[in-house]
Amino acid sequence: MYNQNYNPYLNGMNNYNYNYAQKQEVTKVNGRNGAEAYQLPPNSSVLLLDTSAPVVWLKTTDGASYPTITGYNISPIVEKSNQPAASA
Repeated sequence: MYNQNYNPYLNGMNNYNYNYAQKQEVTKVNGRNGAEAYQLPPNSSVLLLDTSAPVVWLKTTDGASYPTITGYNISPIVEKSNQPAASA
């Protein structure tokens, strides 16, 4: 018997293996309670942007899915201007 679905031009690959760019988004939560409610698989980590304060939460889980949550304050970076200051 031979494989009726075999296509020698695909080198053993099927027609359904396309490399599409995946949509990526910032995950947002509401406060520490939202970060605690966010589910993660074992041995994972994620940054969660807080919508109620300028805080980002780092949530990690160990092999038993036990979470650890650490909050970090965030603030915008102010770029220095390359123009010389005007003299008065």
